[in-house]
Amino acid sequence: MPIGTFPIREIFGYPPENASPEARKARDSHHCPFLDKRCVKESRRLDYPFGACSVRQIKDEREIVICPMRFYGDNQSIIEEVGRRLCKEAACLVRIPEVRVGRFSIDWVVACCDASGTLVDYHGVEVVAADTTGSLDRYFEAYMKEEDWQNVRQRYGINWANVYKRTLPQLIAKGALLASYGKKLGIILQDRLLERLRTRLTIPVESESSANMFFFLYRLKYLTETQKYSLTLSEVIPTLAERLTAEYVAGLTRGIGMPSREEFEQTILSRIQRTG
Repeated sequence: MPIGTFPIREIFGYPPENASPEARKARDSHHCPFLDKRCVKESRRLDYPFGACSVRQIKDEREIVICPMRFYGDNQSIIEEVGRRLCKEAACLVRIPEVRVGRFSIDWVVACCDASGTLVDYHGVEVVAADTTGSLDRYFEAYMKEEDWQNVRQRYGINWANVYKRTLPQLIAKGALLASYGKKLGIILQDRLLERLRTRLTIPVESESSANMFFFLYRLKYLTETQKYSLTLSEVIPTLAERLTAEYVAGLTRGIGMPSREEFEQTILSRIQRTG
């Protein structure tokens, strides 16, 4: 089956052209190498897991991570890396997944402990991946059945709007809540996702010592020697929840043509003159 520009770039953790025994075994058993267990993603059309980890963007063929579990590989080494950065000199780090209290939930809490195991501090970690529009399940199904995927006619795209309108406000709210506790929020995401967000949002950069929100940007890179993709930390952006909130609100008002103070007050004066 020719691969060419197949839209899904990782299937059960491996590029579609990777024909190694490990890759074949993962596909046959629907095994997620990042969770080290059966893939948990579901599709309404398929009776087995939808193991798509990253896709090729249509316009520029850049790879975009679409599953947050993609960041959990190597025994959650990325969570550990981010936790160490947030906890600084803590002797011991404990990773606690999926913490929920009432309606508030967070992907991870990293507990910073001393040498005796006593809790000294803690911080939150959120893991973000892009969503897709349309569907890729017919491409996925054709590949799994070793059929000619080039005959598939199915539209898909990256749901950038959802990241800006839904995911980002949730991150800001969680960052603000943790900041009110005197704690920090680390946000793990692909560098290309934040690159797109920055076309609509200015992220105020703070010193690391004063920041309470941190964007940890990871780059997805294809390694020829292993025939696999790898995620490596490319940049850390420290910011403040309150300043990021202000920038987000300002971006919303710019988007709907809100008037300046002068324009607004001039309209009020003209209305007063009409009623005088």
